[in-house]
Amino acid sequence: MSRIALLLALSIAALAGAEPLNQRTFWYGNTWGGGSGPSAAYFQQSVDDIVVHGKRIYAITPWDEHGGEAGIYTTDGDKVGVPEAQGDWAAQFHSWGWSGGTALATDGTFVWYAVGQNGEAGQGKFAGVARYAMDGTAAKWDGATVGYRLKLEGGGKPPGLAVHAGELFVSDPASGRILVFSTTTMKPLRAMPCADPGRLLIGAAPESALWVINTAAKQVRKLDRDGKDLSVAISDCALPVALALDRDGSLMVADGALDRQCIRRYRADGRFTGDSFGGPIYLGDKPGLVGPGRFFRITGIATDSEGALYVACWDYGAKLHKYDAKRKPVWTRQGTEFVSCADADPGEEGTLYSVGHRYAMDFTKPPAQAWRDVAITLDPLRYPLDPRLQTPWQAMRVLRLGGQRILVGKQQMGGNWYFWRFLGEIAVPAAMYYPDGAESDEYPPNHPERGAFLWIDADGDGAMQAGEYHSAPDSGQCTALDASGALLMNVGGWDGGKGRIARLPFAGLNATGAPTWDLAKRTEVVLPATGGLEKASKIAYDPEQDRMYIGAWSTEHPFPGGGWEQMNTGPVLFRFDNWSKQPKLAWSRVIIPPEGIIGAVPKAWSLERDHLFIASTWKHEQLAVDVWRLADGERVGRLLPTADIAGVTGWIDMNDAVQTHRRADGTYIICVEEVWMAKGLVFLWKP
Repeated sequence: MSRIALLLALSIAALAGAEPLNQRTFWYGNTWGGGSGPSAAYFQQSVDDIVVHGKRIYAITPWDEHGGEAGIYTTDGDKVGVPEAQGDWAAQFHSWGWSGGTALATDGTFVWYAVGQNGEAGQGKFAGVARYAMDGTAAKWDGATVGYRLKLEGGGKPPGLAVHAGELFVSDPASGRILVFSTTTMKPLRAMPCADPGRLLIGAAPESALWVINTAAKQVRKLDRDGKDLSVAISDCALPVALALDRDGSLMVADGALDRQCIRRYRADGRFTGDSFGGPIYLGDKPGLVGPGRFFRITGIATDSEGALYVACWDYGAKLHKYDAKRKPVWTRQGTEFVSCADADPGEEGTLYSVGHRYAMDFTKPPAQAWRDVAITLDPLRYPLDPRLQTPWQAMRVLRLGGQRILVGKQQMGGNWYFWRFLGEIAVPAAMYYPDGAESDEYPPNHPERGAFLWIDADGDGAMQAGEYHSAPDSGQCTALDASGALLMNVGGWDGGKGRIARLPFAGLNATGAPTWDLAKRTEVVLPATGGLEKASKIAYDPEQDRMYIGAWSTEHPFPGGGWEQMNTGPVLFRFDNWSKQPKLAWSRVIIPPEGIIGAVPKAWSLERDHLFIASTWKHEQLAVDVWRLADGERVGRLLPTADIAGVTGWIDMNDAVQTHRRADGTYIICVEEVWMAKGLVFLWKP
């Protein structure tokens, strides 16, 4: 028996019948906890357009990780399901090359959704429209592509759909037309010239004219249903992005300009009534604070027969709001986390920060009631160069440095580090570390032509000027940040006995509140080959105890070659004591879970003083966090999804997908990425 087989056998025997360490699974960012299959109770991760008919809301987006691109909800805010749930539901808009779009329409008999195919299903690449009955079953017709899809020739996915009196209107901006089809036979009826058509809407009866957003001119124009321009243009809406018709026949236009984010009301002749609802969440008296009518990015609007207003947003994640006829809030549904992991604020009990949100947690309440969305921490108007607007998929850490809260972000699979200071609720870009540099035409602007660099904001404007960059060590496979704020990176390669681990100590906050590092006090320690350490994969340093933890491939468990995802854990964990002076190996352990794993090794870990938490996807619909005691390198047990979320999760899809915090009473808060159903997980555990 090989050494690894023996170790695994012993571990399995030791842990047979072990109970999970946690009693509950908390979550944040989604209205519902999730589940399996098409009826899983969760809110989709994005909503790009909505329509309301009767007591149903129909929503569409190009991508939802769980396959819920086309969601159906009640006007009371309940989840109904997704189209074609009785068949291969995930393949309707998600699998085998299919994807959703950004537009839909209904006439009460059918719902039409924009859809695309990238060629995987043997149908060739095309964009078009899919037709469904109101209950979500596919509505086929003779001559359809794959039974119930209309293939559009030459253009992309239609950005606008509308339907009236047996005719379906389809925006085709690539050819400068609006196409018209029969709603029953789906045969083409006519094509109307129209420059840059976007969203479409049929206006009030009896005229029932066609309103169309001209995306290039940033206008809303009025046409008759044969395409004749009726000489009505709305041009005082800075960036029209969505249209709806209120019950009194007035036209409602969502203005997506960064300084507006509101819904404006217009008469049939295009005149503004003076009635406007909403505004940017990042402006006003309390920038960032969640509240009624405060939006980050409006994507769709609709109304119902009672005068209620529905607003779909990408508020750094999906939100769908309902307001009554007097614009009082009725409910909000949200799914605001995707490829992200939050962290607990060590200086404020019950506070989590994700890549775009601040959440309040009350662990005395049931999981579904324990979280509350408090604020969105981005301001795209004042800080358009915020790296979160470039790279929204990040794992976060929260540190208290120099007496201030500092938010830290790490890319999904990359090595770049980002740092923000706070101005109220808004996190302001403050620093970056690019261990591999950046190409000349890549973000961030004005960066050095070659080599690794630090950017530190000197004037507090959150923008990157050429004089704010500093040369930094070029890093290899591993980078890390310790609890003191020091940056660590391997230099000179990742081979044991050859590479080195450098440390840049934190040097305090500058006058603007940005973190700085002392390049002159850089230290280096040769990466040991002790214990068979062959190639380093992940590092974590405890500065208080002067201990270095290295996840690595070893002589017993060699790197298999091939692809390499930066900062996986590696199969073996090494603990070195007295690191900064004379490193000494304390112990090494195989950290591949004996229960099994999807992938070669776990992807993510988080270090605390006494315990290490290692996250992995270990079987379909379940992830786990294994807890290792650092005093002796023994595994304590594992944290698993409980019935609170139907015992179901997605998978670990980022290399820093677990973040932890030890509270004063000894309880650990363990935040974990859950990539499948637009939320984040929180486990509680007290040794």
